[in-house]
Amino acid sequence: MTLALPYRGKMQFSSPYGDRTLNGSYDWHSGIDLVGMDEKIVRAPCAARVAVSTILYKEFDRTRTWEWGNYIRIDCDDGTRVYLCHLAERYVEAGQTVSIGEPLGMEGETGYAFGSHLHFEVRRGDKAVNPCPLLGIENRAGVILQGSPVENWYDADVAWAQEAGILRGVGNGQLDLDSPCTRAQMCAFLHRLYDKIKNEKETAK
Repeated sequence: MTLALPYRGKMQFSSPYGDRTLNGSYDWHSGIDLVGMDEKIVRAPCAARVAVSTILYKEFDRTRTWEWGNYIRIDCDDGTRVYLCHLAERYVEAGQTVSIGEPLGMEGETGYAFGSHLHFEVRRGDKAVNPCPLLGIENRAGVILQGSPVENWYDADVAWAQEAGILRGVGNGQLDLDSPCTRAQMCAFLHRLYDKIKNEKETAK
């Protein structure tokens, strides 16, 4: 069983699996911490089923699990469980199936976290195991890792929308395609798409 790194492009390995000192106190770290550098989107490291997609609050959770905050658990085809924690946003719901590399959420700082990062934990049964051999990396903090190349997966869709005349930007000029799309921009896009379809239907009558 091998796993893909959960980011595209560069990422920093910020905390290893195993013994560590956190804020001056000894701690056992049951996963590794990663920080996305080229992008903050967290991606599926294997083909899997989403088993859990939720957020936990210290006030209501009586175990240390609340420290994960906003988290997702995916179950790989061989039963390996992968936990992706401290997310700012979750893009998937429990019960969904995901492909390797599919976006799951956005790196964040929820739960017990100091700075935006991803806690990446692997379990077999209920036992946490070192994820580094599965990822093909050393268990060493401070190194810069290279995941799959950052791909503009939307290029074909953007080209289609521009050719169809429904992606004209909002406000001053054209949209910056490398910037997050706001709700207003998406509404404008969908409105123009609706108008285009409506006009084509009326013309065809």
